[in-house]
Amino acid sequence: MKVVTLLSGGMDSVCALYEAAAQGHDLVAALSFDYGSKHNHREIPMARWHANALGIRHEIVALDFMNRLFQSDLLNSGGSIPEGHYEEA
Repeated sequence: MKVVTLLSGGMDSVCALYEAAAQGHDLVAALSFDYGSKHNHREIPMARWHANALGIRHEIVALDFMNRLFQSDLLNSGGSIPEGHYEEA
């Protein structure tokens, strides 16, 4: 089966990518979304690295408008990411 995987570069999507490869799927491409999150600068290069390691095309979809529509501490448009443990809240 031909497959396009969604690949953020985080642990879950990387594991799913390798599982799809292990199951013998024809990996056509890996697709990442750059939606302005503060961790994209780390995860997207990892996504590219893993796609290259498997010899598949890696495409990035730019979603620049997200920072104009939403404010979140997880996005570049937001403030600092709070530190602490849930039990301290």
